[in-house]
Amino acid sequence: MSNPLRIVLVWVVLACTADLAAAQFLLVTDGGADTVRKYDLDGTYLGDVIDAGAGGVNDPLGIAISPAGDLLVSGDLSRKVHRYDLGTGVPLGDFAAHPTMVGPAGLAIHDGRLYVSDGRSGTVFRFDAETGDYIDDFITGMAVPEAVLFAPSGDVIVGDWLRNEYRVFDGGSGTAKSTLVTGDGLNRPWGAAISGDGDSILTVNFGSNTLTEHAIDTGDMIRTVDLRNGGAPMNGPVDWVTLDDGTHVVSSALNGTLLRYDEAWGYIGVFAEGDAVRSDAMVLVPAPGTPCRADVDGDGELTLFDFLAFQNAFDAGDLAADFDDDGMLTLFDFLAFQNEFDAGCV
Repeated sequence: MSNPLRIVLVWVVLACTADLAAAQFLLVTDGGADTVRKYDLDGTYLGDVIDAGAGGVNDPLGIAISPAGDLLVSGDLSRKVHRYDLGTGVPLGDFAAHPTMVGPAGLAIHDGRLYVSDGRSGTVFRFDAETGDYIDDFITGMAVPEAVLFAPSGDVIVGDWLRNEYRVFDGGSGTAKSTLVTGDGLNRPWGAAISGDGDSILTVNFGSNTLTEHAIDTGDMIRTVDLRNGGAPMNGPVDWVTLDDGTHVVSSALNGTLLRYDEAWGYIGVFAEGDAVRSDAMVLVPAPGTPCRADVDGDGELTLFDFLAFQNAFDAGDLAADFDDDGMLTLFDFLAFQNEFDAGCV
C-alpha cells in the first residue's frame, strides 16, 4: 500500500519552489597562486580570503562551505581538505584526509556528508561534513572524477573528466548502475549542476569551451552552447554559479578571468579580470541570516532534494523531521515543512 504522506509530498514537490537568502559575495579558488579570491556581486575584487599557501594548501581545486559555516578548500597537491574561518581566512587545521586520497579536487556536501572527488586515484571519498571523519571510499574505479551530483531518484551521478562521461551510482552503497552519457558533446567535463526542475545536467567543458545540457533520465543531448559566443574570451571553463538575478558567472581558468552570461547563456561581458593567476572553483556565500531548517540536505539551496531529505528523515523516524515541534511525526510536520520551504530563508 502506498504511503499517503509520500503522495502528499510528491504533490508538494511539483507545486512550489523557494529561494534561500540572497548571496553576499563570491569566492573563487586560484590554483596558480594557492589562494582564494573574494568578489562582490558586481565583480569588484575584495582581496584574498586566505593568504597564499595558508594552512598548507597547495593547488586549491575545490571549495565548499561546511554545515558549521567554515570554508573548506581541497588541495590537489597538498592531498587534504583544509578548513578556514569563513570571515577571517584564519586556518583552522586539516579537515579531511586519508592515506589513499592523493589528489582531492571537487567538493560536494549532501545529507551531512562531504564528497571529495580524487582525480589522481579515481575515487570519490566520503567524510562526515561536521567532523571531517573518514567514512568510506564511496566510488572507485573511475579515471578522473570531478563533478558529484545528487539525482532526484537518490542516485549519485559523477562526471569523469578523462573519459568524457557521466556514470550513475546507487546513492546508498556507491554500486555502479549505468553509464548515462559518453561523449555526446562532453569534452573534459568539469563544473556541473542539476537544473532547478531536476530534469537535466548542465556542464561546462574545459576542452571545448562549451556548456552542454543532457537529460538526467536518458542522457539525451538537449543543447550545446559555445561559451565564446558574442566574442567572450573564454579559455578553459572550470566552474559556474548562478547569481540572484538569474545571470551566470563562469570561471575561465587559463586566462584567470570570470565571465558573465545572461539566463539563456548569451555573453554579457567580463565579470572580473586581472586579479587571478588561474580562476577555478567557485562558491556563493549567502548573507548572514537565521539557520534555515527547510534546507534539510544542507547544500545551501532550497530544491526538491530538500523534500526528499525530509521524506527520508520522516520515514526513518528521525525527529529532525518534527517541523511542528510537537515531539511526534505526523502529517502536520509535512505542512509545517511546506510552510517553511515556501517562506524561503532570510
